[in-house]
Amino acid sequence: MCAETGIGWVPYMLEVCDHEWERRHLWTQGLKTRPSELFKRQMSMNFWFERAGIELRHEIGLDNLLFGTDMPHTEGTWPNTHEWLRATFFGVPEHEARKILGENAIEFFGLDAKVLREVAARVAVPFSDVTTNQPVDPDLLAHFDRRSGYRKAPEVIDEAELTRLINQDLAARRGPAGSASGG
Repeated sequence: MCAETGIGWVPYMLEVCDHEWERRHLWTQGLKTRPSELFKRQMSMNFWFERAGIELRHEIGLDNLLFGTDMPHTEGTWPNTHEWLRATFFGVPEHEARKILGENAIEFFGLDAKVLREVAARVAVPFSDVTTNQPVDPDLLAHFDRRSGYRKAPEVIDEAELTRLINQDLAARRGPAGSASGG
């Protein structure tokens, strides 16, 4: 599980990894499964904000996302978690929001779903409050952005520079004249 890394970068990185897997014929060197397939089978991403990442949820994989509040850190959602959820999840179908907001964590950590459903029945925010398109106060959204970069657009990554750095790293690992140098 990756925690507190954001999620908007994941689809791009999976695309790059799959491209390199294909380009370098890594399946002939023992890696039989595409990196994106390994990710979707074995990884979970924990995040607490990032509307851009929610918009990319299908590319990342609904089963791979776990929401957290990052309490008590200042960039976390408290004390405005309800509004934060509404701003981040408006328009997301309830079954998808349920997976991201709790069901995936129950499965990932092997938690007791029955006990957690009983607690949620007492304290949880109704999903209609989370997925509604009811506006969140613009001043509060600006506050979220100052705390965590909530409105930050997905990062544009220079693929040519990334490829150059990967090739540089691979060349260094091969050592002189293409020989393997450990690592």
